[in-house]
Amino acid sequence: MKVPTKSFIIVASIMFSATLLYNVMNISHGESQEAIQVDKKSNMYSNSSLPVVYEQFNAAQADKVTFISTKSDLSKAAVTYLIHEKEEERVKESLTLLYKNFLEMFPYPVILFYDESYSDEALQRLQKFTDTLPVRVMFRRIDFKFPSNFNPEVDKEVIWPGVIGYKLMIRFWFYEVFNLMSNYDFYMRMDTDSFIHSKITYDPFKVMEKKGYTYAYRYITEDASPVCEGMLDFIDKYAKEHDTLASVNNLYSFIPAPEKRRDYLPQMFYNNFEIAKIDRFLSKDILEFKNEVDKTKRIFTHRWGDAPLRFYESKLFLDWKREVWHFCDFVYEHRNHKLTFQKC
Repeated sequence: MKVPTKSFIIVASIMFSATLLYNVMNISHGESQEAIQVDKKSNMYSNSSLPVVYEQFNAAQADKVTFISTKSDLSKAAVTYLIHEKEEERVKESLTLLYKNFLEMFPYPVILFYDESYSDEALQRLQKFTDTLPVRVMFRRIDFKFPSNFNPEVDKEVIWPGVIGYKLMIRFWFYEVFNLMSNYDFYMRMDTDSFIHSKITYDPFKVMEKKGYTYAYRYITEDASPVCEGMLDFIDKYAKEHDTLASVNNLYSFIPAPEKRRDYLPQMFYNNFEIAKIDRFLSKDILEFKNEVDKTKRIFTHRWGDAPLRFYESKLFLDWKREVWHFCDFVYEHRNHKLTFQKC
């Protein structure tokens, strides 16, 4: 596959930003009425119920995965989306391909997070569609949250002023999703424009469990420097003041000298697809880091993204040789960037 150039990444980032601005600008926080019937204790709606143990059909190639498992515990993991009403048709297409190429063989539950902007009518329409899928699909309403020290009426937005919905989405994937998924061992993130185009013939959650992986990614690329202003200085300072794995992971090969940082394109996971071990991202050292990011307010004032933050977070706290997995045994499309990644 041809590797995108830096100029392409910048253009793609701008296109991606513009598209997502359209999609998420209506996302807000606060209280609202329940859109559809939910369990009051869990704020969860489910369309079906399945047994928690399911027979696998196949195992990975021997050179890829060195074990063969006969059963998958479907209670330990879930596939997650953050959905928006304007993306209904894409969600349906994504779920259809997800079922065809993964869930039909390994029917893990799917959780569709949504906020108060999603109308009752649209939710009921989407629920009728998910009822046709022979897997458990749950709808969970969320209320987005600002950091306790951020006041949208007072704090100045330097980058992307007025696009609070997108920034709340960033904080959701960087921070909040782990608390919401704390009853599971792993989650797989899919965006509404994420499409899996080939069969995943083994259970990646079992690979994560058996191999001791904490994080799985599809691709590493670069973010646009204007939306990462000050991030590398923050990471550099944090690494020097805390006990981290920065030296083990050769962090400074990804952070240039201070005088060269202005025009440097920060690294990021292309994390519209990712798998994460939830309890590790809720551990004390990583939560302390997330709280320090919150204190900077820069997700909201400067549009720091969850993708580069996740990359540098992993460089600080995860042993890349043991905990990080490049999971690329499938054809993956991210439509907003008009990119399709072939099997590795």
